[in-house]
Amino acid sequence: MEVKVTKKDVLFGYIAQIFNYGTGIIVLPVILHKLSASEIGMNYVMLSVGALAQMVDFGFSGQIGRNVTYVLSGANKIFRGQIETIGNRNEIDYKLLRTIIDASKFLYRRLSIAVLLLLLTLGTLYMSHVTEGFTNVKNSLPIWILYSIGVYFNIYFLYYNSLLTGAGLVMEQKLSTIYSRITYIVLCFSLIFSGFGLISVVIANIISPFVARFYSYQKFYSKEMRSRLPYEKAPKEEVKSALSDIWMTAKKSGTNTIGHYIGTQGSTFIAGAFLPLTVTAQWGLMTQLFSVVHGLASNMGISFYPEYCKLRLRGERDTFIKKASLSTALMIAILFLGGMAIIILGPWLVKLIGSQTTMPDTSLMIFYMLYMLILTNAQLFAMMMSSRNVIPSPIAVLSTSFGQIILTIALLHFTNLGIWALLLGPAISGGSYTLWKWMEAELNEIKISAFKFYSIGLKELFAYVTLLINRCK
Repeated sequence: MEVKVTKKDVLFGYIAQIFNYGTGIIVLPVILHKLSASEIGMNYVMLSVGALAQMVDFGFSGQIGRNVTYVLSGANKIFRGQIETIGNRNEIDYKLLRTIIDASKFLYRRLSIAVLLLLLTLGTLYMSHVTEGFTNVKNSLPIWILYSIGVYFNIYFLYYNSLLTGAGLVMEQKLSTIYSRITYIVLCFSLIFSGFGLISVVIANIISPFVARFYSYQKFYSKEMRSRLPYEKAPKEEVKSALSDIWMTAKKSGTNTIGHYIGTQGSTFIAGAFLPLTVTAQWGLMTQLFSVVHGLASNMGISFYPEYCKLRLRGERDTFIKKASLSTALMIAILFLGGMAIIILGPWLVKLIGSQTTMPDTSLMIFYMLYMLILTNAQLFAMMMSSRNVIPSPIAVLSTSFGQIILTIALLHFTNLGIWALLLGPAISGGSYTLWKWMEAELNEIKISAFKFYSIGLKELFAYVTLLINRCK
């Protein structure tokens, strides 16, 4: 099985991102129109808590996906550090692949149970504080319990994304997301219009993961895969050894997950404790809209990630630079154009819908867009580093992350900045190191200047757009 990412994979990647991130936007008009400001605020807080719970993955999904790619590209061991170039070798060690699959199942079964217990205990205490003892939103306690169960299933089935992406089945992985999101949309609309309120969202969140799991299973375990994988499960000793090897890199990768959460979702989590739910709803609405653009902007880099891993394993530097620079240039273009559309059209559309929640000030949205450009650029370079199985410094990421938390809380507590503190905290702390360091480190590794890297990206982007235009004529 050759790991190869095609233009069709990238196309379906964009469609999946629209559904994945845009699902909230699709149902947003109904939510804004049908739910109260307090319900909307609680919804955004729950989404942030759910995103925090996803961090229990702690880098395992990415590391599992990389190892699946390495094995299907000819590697016969799990790498604990930087990969060794092996050249173009196509023999696949299916016994090792089976061990990785069994290790993934073993791991996520336990992670999902741990998360459910935490949500039902510590999470319940936090949500009780946010909702004033589960009183300011109708049925808020059962809503929270059902939401926790939905998070459990989402985490439990998460390893299928790693298997499909690692095997180069990018289109199939994206289709699983599309089908799951369509199910979510249909259920949300049906239940909300039936008068079930916010509980509609959490019921849809419970059911939709099963659709993705069913489709993913069918596509990964193809007839060829079933015929070549060993029938017997891997011995427990080999599973534990594989988890130990994966953990050596995953524990570093997990710090990037923490940094990403704090840079994008952490502010909403903090806002729920310091600001009224109506203000939290404003911030949540803005970040939700930008998350759609962020997902579209990052899509090409994410879609080509399995191929990045293969190119680094086989030492194909020039091809890697072309694909990586194109992804970065496209990210900048999409995030800037999409961000400007949100800033200009967002307030008008929210007013047109008749929402009880408004958008933040234009100046805040402009600065948030600039922050997202810099943050997404740093994330793409961190991903490039991880494709050669090298993870950014855990100490640096954790220090920056804790700095963001402390600074944001301090600004909220000791100043009158209000919602601006949610942006300034992450921006100031990240700007001290992580927002530029990974780019510098990776450019030094591939021995190219920033100017040349972005120049290649613009050239490749121009050629890519020209090709699309010519095909449409």
